[in-house]
Amino acid sequence: MSLLKPEKTSAKLSIAERRAQIIKQQIAKMWQDLVRAHQQGVATIWDLPEGTSVKEIAEHLGEDAAQIFRIHSKLADFINEEDPNNARAIPDDFNIEFKDDGTVIIS
Repeated sequence: MSLLKPEKTSAKLSIAERRAQIIKQQIAKMWQDLVRAHQQGVATIWDLPEGTSVKEIAEHLGEDAAQIFRIHSKLADFINEEDPNNARAIPDDFNIEFKDDGTVIIS
């Protein structure tokens, strides 16, 4: 059994067993929500329709861009640490330069 996908049981449980089961279910739900939100965020910035570029999006993110890309990278690392291949990192064909003002340059 994986903590991230707990088994459900219908047997009569003690209070401690029930609480432990609730904790496992809560962690599993939080994990699923985190992975789903990360995947949606990744798709929003990297899976673009023709005529739109990541560079344009980064420009519109302005001074929040560096923080957004850093958080994205840390979340991808965290997700892959617990569940390999379940998060997308920044594609290898992009280089991101973080500027002191919070903006980024993508090449």
